[in-house]
Amino acid sequence: MLNLRFYDKESLIDPYRRNIFQQAIPVAILEIDRDQLQKVVRNYEERSAAERSMLSFDMEKFRKLEFGMKYEEVVSVLGEEGANNQSMVNVSSSGGSTEMKSYVWQSANFGTISCSFVDEKLSHKRFLNTSRRKYKKADLSGLKYDQLKIRMSYQEVRNIIGSDGLLLTSSAAPAGVTERFSWRSEKGTISVLFRNGALFNKRRNGFK
Repeated sequence: MLNLRFYDKESLIDPYRRNIFQQAIPVAILEIDRDQLQKVVRNYEERSAAERSMLSFDMEKFRKLEFGMKYEEVVSVLGEEGANNQSMVNVSSSGGSTEMKSYVWQSANFGTISCSFVDEKLSHKRFLNTSRRKYKKADLSGLKYDQLKIRMSYQEVRNIIGSDGLLLTSSAAPAGVTERFSWRSEKGTISVLFRNGALFNKRRNGFK
């Protein structure tokens, strides 16, 4: 059973996601029957960690996801159905409506991929490294950190630090791509955020 319920936009929308939904007033959410939702969640959680770890997600597949793809095309790339975690209908003051859905894929060895669809077309994708994969120790120092400059490319940063960083998050929308990499040593960590391939900000922890 599906229920259509309206909410005030300001009380519903996460400010960090406001850019996705800012044009819609009011907002309507399609709510799944509670028993049906609990069954879906229970079935998903009952999958063993070993089974989830076999899902063959990797960054190559993530990068193959193109804006405008339909859900079925995304499933074809990733090789498995996603878990639908949100369905929304935005109703404008003129009476028009926009349907939004989001799905999540999880792998114990890789992380989490989330995809948002607007009117059945992929509009946003995000990777979050939730695995327990260990960092490769890097040779870090304050001198290397100081050499990292705004607008540097990832390759330039890599050349200064001397090794590849661990990708923590990757988020892509038609406006551009944002990625965060981290390097770790016994002394501390360096974290670098890239926007559209250029260093946007940096931070360090644990060393001078």
